[in-house]
Formats: sequence, C-alpha cells, structure tokens
Amino acid sequence: MNNLLLPQGSGPQHRKGGARVAVALLRALLARRRLSAPPASPAPLEMSSPPVTPALPAAPARPALPLRPIGPVLRALPKMPAPLMLLCALPLLAACSLMAPRDSAPLGRNHPLYQRIFDVKNARFLSEQELVDRLAASDFVLLGERHDNPDHHRLQARLLRGLIARGRRPAVAFEIFDLADGPALSRHLRSRPHDAYGIAEAVNWRKKGWPPWKMYYPIVKAAVDAGLPVLPANLSRKRVHELSSAAAKASLANAEEASAQTMELLGITEAGRKIIELGLDDPIDEATERKMTKAIRDTHCGHAPERMVKPMIFSQRARDAQMAAAMVAGAGVADGGATGVGAEARGAVLIAGFGHVRSDRAVPAYLKKLRPDASVASLAFIEVMQGTLTPRAHARAVGESSLPFDYVWFTGRMDSEDPCEVFRKVLEKMRRGHGEAETG
Repeated sequence: MNNLLLPQGSGPQHRKGGARVAVALLRALLARRRLSAPPASPAPLEMSSPPVTPALPAAPARPALPLRPIGPVLRALPKMPAPLMLLCALPLLAACSLMAPRDSAPLGRNHPLYQRIFDVKNARFLSEQELVDRLAASDFVLLGERHDNPDHHRLQARLLRGLIARGRRPAVAFEIFDLADGPALSRHLRSRPHDAYGIAEAVNWRKKGWPPWKMYYPIVKAAVDAGLPVLPANLSRKRVHELSSAAAKASLANAEEASAQTMELLGITEAGRKIIELGLDDPIDEATERKMTKAIRDTHCGHAPERMVKPMIFSQRARDAQMAAAMVAGAGVADGGATGVGAEARGAVLIAGFGHVRSDRAVPAYLKKLRPDASVASLAFIEVMQGTLTPRAHARAVGESSLPFDYVWFTGRMDSEDPCEVFRKVLEKMRRGHGEAETG
C-alpha cells in the first residue's frame, strides 16, 4: 500500500499513546490469527470442473522461510509521528494474513459463485477447460491475484500447467520480482536450473515484504519444471521513487500533454529517458485519472492526502508500463539467460495483483500500445462478497459498471474484516487518548 498521511496530531503525548494503541492492536491481531488459524490440512478446493492437470507436488522438505519480520516495524512505531505510525499499521491490518498465513481461504465456500468462472464480455459462465482453451489461444495471459490468498496462487499454478499441457511455452513474468532481482535470478537458474525453491534465497525474499515464498513456489516450480523463462517484471521502490522524482522535476502531468520544455528536461536524466521509454509521457485521459484517483482514495480509506494522489497514480502507471514491457521483451526471444535451458518462449504470462491486470487501464492497456496486433486475455481471481450474489453485483459493489477483466474466477475469501472500519476505530481511540493527554 502506498504511503498516506492521517489527520493532525503529532506531539510527544500523541506519539506515545498512539504507539501503545498500534502495538497493542497489532499484537492482538497476531494472537487472534494464531488462535483462529485453520488446521494444517484444509479441505480440498471444490472446482467448477475436473482438474486440468494432476495435483501439484508438495514443496521440498526444507526449512520454511521466516515470515515478514514485524519486530522492526513495532520498534519503529514510537519514533514516528502518530499519523505516519498508523499509516504503517494500516497495511498490516488490511493484510494480517501476511504475518500468520492460512493454507486456504476459509470463508465463502457456500456462496453461489464460489469456484465459478465468468466470461465478462459474453456474460456467461465457463468450465475450466473452456477457460484454459481460451487462454491458450492468447499471446499474452495475465493472471491477477490477491497476494495473500493461497487459493489464488494454487489456481495460477494450475492454469500455467494447463497452458503448458496444451503446448504453450510462454515466458512467465512476475510482479514479485523487480528488475534489480534479474541478475541474481538469472545466476541461480543457470547454475541450478531445476531449483525453484532456492530462488527465494537468491533474491533475498525474506526482506522483500511479500507473503511467504511457499505461496508462490508452485507457480515458479511449474515454470521451472517446464524450462520456461522466469522473468522479473516490476520496478523496485527505489526505482519508482527515481522515476516519480524525475517526472515531478520536469512537471510531467498524468493527464496533460507534455510540453516541449518537459520533454527536454526528461531527456536530460537517465530516469527521465526511462519515463519516455515506458511511454509515460503519453497522457491518460481525464476520466481515467478520475477513476484512478477514486481508487486510491478508497484504498486508503479516504485519508490519502491530495498532494500524494497524482504521484501515486504515476507510480501505478509506471509499474503497469514496466510489466507490459517485460512481457513483450520476454515473449518471443530464445531463453538463454533466465533458465539456461535454451527453450524458445512463445507469448508471456504475468503473475500479478489483480489491480494490474484490469483490461481498461492497467498492464493490458500498455500491451495493446506495444503490440496492437497481439491477443491479450486478463483473468482475475476475485473473492466472493457476502450478500453479493451475481458478477454484476460484485462490480457495482466496488463502483464499477462491469468487472474490468476478460474473465473472473470467484474464490473463497480470507476474512470479512473491513480494514477501513478497523482503522477508523483505532484512529478514534487515538484521538480520545490524545484529548485525555491534553486535558490531564
């Protein structure tokens, strides 16, 4: 989640009281997650049709990589102003399962849409075999996930194996790997081409802040087992900051034509030239900017400061453009560096968060600019919503007239908590504590 600032209040008493609230809340959430975790062997997923391929093998018996360490976050909280402190807590509240991961999404299994696959354009449900046939006929396939839902990753691996079984040999690009991971990823797979599990150590996974490696391992293993190129697709946080700074210094706007002076300033720096290379000097339309603005405000519970919204939009565009570029670059080249197998890649698959695979303005839009002749298919794994019984109702519930993907696979959900409601309660408690400190 991007940074945001919360309402006023950053004095010493506020920082101290706010830190206690956030630390207590986080510890309580961790304890409750541990108590409510499902058994180690959950019931198998109920699928809409027979599996395309045999069940995936279990990960090798190696020591599990540690979860994202929370100690440094907690130790840092008292040193921060309360707004920034709670900012750091909010993503953790919204994705508690990153700290205590479950093996399967436990909720929504009785929902009428559970494990059903919906063709958005034709407004009809598909069997899994029909879906795989359609994906196999596309040059570029995008599989969008909720990062911490293990069912989404199992289904991504399953679909990738289904594509391979139909003779496809795509490059597989991952949001979880940024371009800075490329050299380490390449070295590891050249020296140990069949060791998918070891990639985690090669790219220093434990420090990256993603969910546990075991969630992504089946997808990477499916690619490695087939000798497919495994590619980094994302920009690092540092790189995004460099591009955002260059755009700001050149007065590049998201929804305005770049002036001659702006283009000249961009051409001076390496980061500016990268912006031009990615096509980010080409403006989006105002309607798209309004929609992205609303999405950012909603994601940040209405507390995203106005001065940060436009940079956040630019950052999202930069990541989308880079992922599209990575897919195109890997789609038709002989693979000699990623896996060392020398197989020829045909097309590309992207594994990313579902926000990056929406067909109206994310990676698919940039793919169509780069390869207007290519066919693109986007699939999002979407958690079923309680009391929302149709695909169209799911779209309306998030402010869309229709689901912005080619296909949607409805799955169970990880939790029923509204992170914004949790955030609101914590913020109100902080405010009350702050008021008591001032009057005491």
